[in-house]
Amino acid sequence: MTRDLEDTLAELGDGYRPLVDRLCRAYDIADGGNVVSVHAFPRHRPVRGFRIAAIAAALVLVALVMSALLFRGGNAEGERVYSVRAADAANEYILAVVRDDKAVQEMIRTQRPDGSWANDFLTRQNAAALRLCPGEKAQIAYRRAVRNLRLRHR
Repeated sequence: MTRDLEDTLAELGDGYRPLVDRLCRAYDIADGGNVVSVHAFPRHRPVRGFRIAAIAAALVLVALVMSALLFRGGNAEGERVYSVRAADAANEYILAVVRDDKAVQEMIRTQRPDGSWANDFLTRQNAAALRLCPGEKAQIAYRRAVRNLRLRHR
């Protein structure tokens, strides 16, 4: 022990010396007749070849999983493929952005009888997209949407 620790132990009193000696002996290993301190052994064993190979294999596996998660989706040219069937609410908002023939047909199909869609924002967005479409059905759907918006916001 260091001199500072010896001084502290002397200040504590006589009852603490046997306790400290017992704690110090608990960390010593009897090796035949010689006493070897545990602190004489290195803390870390060197990494063996098997461990290096296992760590390398785990890193490769993690890299493959991450690349599969990051690069999934899209087609061979790297473009996104949009579904035009409005099965859920998120696809309804994409239809006006995609604006191809199938998307326009889906907008016309999902239009309500009063000329609106799910909400005013979606009605405005789809009406703006239908205004630029040349087909007769698209123009009829556009006029119905505009009529609905005018009646609702007088």
